[in-house]
Amino acid sequence: MKLNKSDEVYQWFQYVDTALIYNAWDSSCEAMNGADFDGDSNMCTDNPILLRNTRNSHTIVCVQRRAEKCVPTEEDIIHANKLAFNDDIGKITNYVTSMFDVQSRFAPGSKEYEEMEYRIMCGQLYQQNTIDRAKGIVAKPMPAYWYTFHACAIKDEDDAETVKRKEHWAELVADKKPYFMVYVYPALKKEMDTYQKENKKYIMYWFSKYGIYDLDDLQRYEPKTADMILGLDMRERFVPVNCNQCTMNRITQYLERQFHLLSRQIHKILNSHAAFDYSALQSSTVYFKPTYNHIAEVYQRYMDRKQEQQNRYNTDRVEGYDEWMFNRMLADYFISESYRVCTNEDELCNIVVDICYRSEQSKQFAWDMCAPVMLSNLLNLKGQEISYPALSQDKTEADFEYAGQWFKMTKKDMGGMQ
Repeated sequence: MKLNKSDEVYQWFQYVDTALIYNAWDSSCEAMNGADFDGDSNMCTDNPILLRNTRNSHTIVCVQRRAEKCVPTEEDIIHANKLAFNDDIGKITNYVTSMFDVQSRFAPGSKEYEEMEYRIMCGQLYQQNTIDRAKGIVAKPMPAYWYTFHACAIKDEDDAETVKRKEHWAELVADKKPYFMVYVYPALKKEMDTYQKENKKYIMYWFSKYGIYDLDDLQRYEPKTADMILGLDMRERFVPVNCNQCTMNRITQYLERQFHLLSRQIHKILNSHAAFDYSALQSSTVYFKPTYNHIAEVYQRYMDRKQEQQNRYNTDRVEGYDEWMFNRMLADYFISESYRVCTNEDELCNIVVDICYRSEQSKQFAWDMCAPVMLSNLLNLKGQEISYPALSQDKTEADFEYAGQWFKMTKKDMGGMQ
């Protein structure tokens, strides 16, 4: 949708700079997925990638039933809340997202492609129907054969026409989430990782005699034997997610390749440098073995709690704020526990650094417990001076480029600052 930025519009709406003005006489609201005027959010952008790849499709106008008007009582509100608890908007949205993935198998303009296009458009209606359930409006649900193989199963009593129809349904069914959703649902990521490991073992066991050791080797090998074709068909059938070449899957796979290359580069750089001298984080304060042992016990309890929480993250989808809040509360609790054992912050810092930096495990405990003391020790070691990258407007004076901007390393004296 293009914005109108004419002089006439500016004259009439020059003082409205925090809202978008929509034409009430066209289909703009319907084009915004049925937007209305109760605080819906919209976004304006001049991003060339988004502008270049946005489809200017026809507006979808969903015919919806209206609920009977009434002055709601407390019982009506309670009833509406109960109906809303059964809201399937997330499921419907995931089904439609999966349909985009299935659609990418077919050539644009083909019969199958157009069928999926129709189902995707209908998805907007089914989304709105699930939202309207809270109003007491019961509408026709999405057909089950669109999203589950069970509805496509051929039965003994099915005639030839029914069998043909179900075979067509099975070809288009969106029964699995797209691959990129493994980064949305931790349990799905775990399931996919496990499947890939087992599938790799299967490939090596059966096809290593052909020089095939992973899925890429198997897909490239020609000519394929009957067993190879069967192996690929079985993988397609039982893989937890669909790995078609839809837009989001291709973006995800590209990012995975880039992160893999970056990880190898970082690993190479780390191996080429000497081990980090963690004594820079410590002071000259001496500690005693009994105190060290008590703090080590606190550290072990901390690691056990972190592992319990990580197990939850591996199966449940946890919002960023909830994760941050848990980590903050956990850190506060164990800071209190640590200072019960050792009240001297310099002594505690030296112990915690020795515990964490002598092993290959996470150093988060050290930074949760003693970050201010460690930073103070670093400043003392460097004469209260720090170096940091500052944004540079002059490219010729910059030391390096990052994310399309140029930076110059700058020094600052932190003496006397808290």
